[in-house]
Amino acid sequence: MSPKELSARLEAAAARLSGVEKKRMPGGYALFVAGKIFANVTVEGRIGVKLTVPWCFEDLAAMPGAAPWALGKKVMEHWVLLPEALAADDVTLREWVERAFSCVTDKLPSRRADVPPPTARSSVPLPPPTLNGTRTKSNPVREASIPPPIRRPSVPIREGLPPVPSRPAVRRDERETPALPPVARSSKPLVTPPPPSGGFDLSSYAPPPPSSVGIRVVPRDAKSPYEETLVGVPAPPSSSTPLPDAPSTPPRPKRGS
Repeated sequence: MSPKELSARLEAAAARLSGVEKKRMPGGYALFVAGKIFANVTVEGRIGVKLTVPWCFEDLAAMPGAAPWALGKKVMEHWVLLPEALAADDVTLREWVERAFSCVTDKLPSRRADVPPPTARSSVPLPPPTLNGTRTKSNPVREASIPPPIRRPSVPIREGLPPVPSRPAVRRDERETPALPPVARSSKPLVTPPPPSGGFDLSSYAPPPPSSVGIRVVPRDAKSPYEETLVGVPAPPSSSTPLPDAPSTPPRPKRGS
């Protein structure tokens, strides 16, 4: 089969897959999905598929006529060339193309190896493990101690004395309030006498006599209206009275003398 016919068969096998793009490659065409290549037509005229799942790769590589894909001396990893008999069968070709598509898109479940089923757990409980050679420290349980009751001294009752009567409560309105003496009021109105027509005569006013008690008297003369004197206290010396001589102070010596 020519590369052109193989490209047409490869495109028909991937017709049911979504998101597949067909691009021109050296020697033929290649199929891509999400930017990843998963099938192509080689220069030798063979159809190759990329199988990243190990069991898919092993199943196809074990078939007679299958071969790895190599570019020169470099063997392409995960690539297997389909046998010519499988490439001529439409159903088998479609199956392997869809497997390669699922391997690239991670939609193919992995085949599990033959693993024996797990044994059923026994219903009999296992004995608890014994701890040999271990030391445990336990604190002794202290008994709760109840303190003895506190004996309070009782007030002795004085015998032979009558009980003190309780004082009855007195309301505020029943308390005794001392009565104030009545104020004698005159029926006549209070009349203030008018001042004399000539004014008050102060010529007959004389200061009180001097006493031993210090009383401040302010004479109102024209000479010194604000001068204060103390009656019964000797007046301070005037400016005419000579003051005693102050003690003479020796002169202060000069530096360097």
